[in-house]
Amino acid sequence: MNKKLMQGTFWLTFANLLCKVLGVVYLIPWLSMMGNNQEGMLATTLYNVGYLPYGLFLMLGTVGFPNAIAKKVAVATKENDEQGCRTIFRSTINIMFVIGIISAVLMYLFAPMLAGISPIANVNNGILAIRSLCPSLIAIPVLSAMRGYFQGKNNLRPYGTSLIIEQAVRVLVILAGTFYLRVLTDGTILEAVLISTVASFFGGLAAISHMYFVGIKNDYFKLKDFLISSRYFKHENRAESVSIIRETLPFIFVGSVITIVQMIDQVTMKPLLHFFRPEITNQQLEFLFSRASVNPNKLTLILISMVGTVAISSLPILSTLRKKDRLQIEKTVGDSFSIAVLILLPSLAGMSLLAGPLYTLFFGYDPDSVGYFQFALLASLFFSLFTILSTMLQSLSHHMIAIRLTVEAIILKIVFQVIGLALFGGYGMSFSNTMAFAIVFIRGYFYMCKEYRIAPLAKIRFFFLKTFRSTLLMLVLCSIVFILLNLQLTMTSKAHAVVYCVGLGGIGGLTFLFAQFGRNGLQLLKNFQHRHHSTKN
Repeated sequence: MNKKLMQGTFWLTFANLLCKVLGVVYLIPWLSMMGNNQEGMLATTLYNVGYLPYGLFLMLGTVGFPNAIAKKVAVATKENDEQGCRTIFRSTINIMFVIGIISAVLMYLFAPMLAGISPIANVNNGILAIRSLCPSLIAIPVLSAMRGYFQGKNNLRPYGTSLIIEQAVRVLVILAGTFYLRVLTDGTILEAVLISTVASFFGGLAAISHMYFVGIKNDYFKLKDFLISSRYFKHENRAESVSIIRETLPFIFVGSVITIVQMIDQVTMKPLLHFFRPEITNQQLEFLFSRASVNPNKLTLILISMVGTVAISSLPILSTLRKKDRLQIEKTVGDSFSIAVLILLPSLAGMSLLAGPLYTLFFGYDPDSVGYFQFALLASLFFSLFTILSTMLQSLSHHMIAIRLTVEAIILKIVFQVIGLALFGGYGMSFSNTMAFAIVFIRGYFYMCKEYRIAPLAKIRFFFLKTFRSTLLMLVLCSIVFILLNLQLTMTSKAHAVVYCVGLGGIGGLTFLFAQFGRNGLQLLKNFQHRHHSTKN
């Protein structure tokens, strides 16, 4: 059982990372088919105008509910209460369907307002982009309920496979549709963006179909369990539904903070910069939003998702501990931060050095955008640390503290947004993120230290210093190689950008691995490869 759980967890982590990589790599051919850099930035801005409100509404169906469902199903499964599992599933499907319908209707009705306050120059195009995602708001919540059910059954492989299928189908529809519209025919950028946003619906349907057939095969549910009925909202069945909703609310709010922050950028940038710098045109604002927010976020989210996986792994351990177990809490928290540091320091250093080639590879050569990307990487450091901290606080049942810190982060984001945009222009968005999440992370960390009389970061200071030295060595060596490559290559070419990224990524990764772990570094690689193969068998 334990082996199965470990393999399932590894598979889920692998699937999450693969999906994030797929979600970024497709941008290379997609932007190439859109046209030149200017047309590419118009496409990404329009795409993001649709996706940010969609992401906010989708939080209701994808954050919190799967965890609550999983917990309840796991308890019922342990008690061999299959009928109870079915009741939980049916209630959740009904809840998800209702939430999906309401969210889709609301987003459709508010689309003109949401597009009007966005940085998009053509509001009508923004309205179409937002409304094109309404069908996905019905499908994806149902999918999240099914994933929560599989998680509760401790069957994580279909969960991970569904993530890959959803993303693969989505990317396939995006690229095929864009190729047809922009290469084979004379389609507009708007049409290509709309087929790209609708693609999420087809990805969701494919994943639902996969999980449905796997569930039928494992006798988890039957077709009738998906039938929508009002009886699950009647008095005698209402308790289960209310219990699920109540348990998920804190997770929903805290988990949606990144989408809320991105929405603040989208809503406030245009009016504030118009106020502080009235000479800037709407067209220039659209390009600036793409450079300073949309494009950097696509790359930094990969890093944030990797650290998010670390946070999730600490949740079940901390959930079983009590206040008296402070030494174990300190060790678990320290271990979580150690892994986070191990990921964040070399990744941030490497991505900062390769900011130019990375931007060229994914979005085209644009030296004015590199600084925005590097500043966004700094902001992602503190957001990642806050993600870990808030997850650990909720694991220890400090839901209100996590909510309070999230509220403070949003308020500070707005305050520093005004200051940042006034002083630094487009850099103000990353500046506000850095300041807001750095402050709430420090506040939350000191609260945890005081509450449990622990000092986890002090306990890992030697590990941190070792990791810092390894990162510094990696950075020095890679900088030398980078300078040498600059003598032969140019960052204006995507082919040369690949050489920069692959070459320096490989050299940097190996240098860090052996500087940090010595000869054991090779063994770590072998163990990783062995575990990867074992999950396939």
